[in-house]
Amino acid sequence: MSAHCKRAGILLNAADNPALCDFILPATVKRGDLTISVSSQGKAPFFTKETKRKIAGLITPTTAAVMELAGEFRRRLLSNANLKSKQDKERAYTNFLSTDWEKLLETQGRRKSYRRMENILKETEETQNPDATKWKLRHSRLEGE
Repeated sequence: MSAHCKRAGILLNAADNPALCDFILPATVKRGDLTISVSSQGKAPFFTKETKRKIAGLITPTTAAVMELAGEFRRRLLSNANLKSKQDKERAYTNFLSTDWEKLLETQGRRKSYRRMENILKETEETQNPDATKWKLRHSRLEGE
């Protein structure tokens, strides 16, 4: 069968004989734009199937909403003229990842989650330029008097 497929230019997936495979079919978990694939390169498909089952249990339906939020966060971060250095971006991503977004979305909803995302960007900007933050704070106090 393998020789026939090769001569005819047909790709072959012989899961029981990885050496004859032209491609693999990994076990895939997909939630929104997040896709996780697992493969054993044909050595132990039963183990791959079990690993996929475990991963699927960790990735909840809310994960798609978190992925959407993370994409929006990245878009805003990359377009922020005040946060251009690699360190600024890494600090912002670390701050983003320290939030339990699934819990926040489930308990507080989308609007408050987006507000939290905006606050993370603002806080990252402020820690990036502490002198500007002091200036803003001082002037907001003066204006309030």
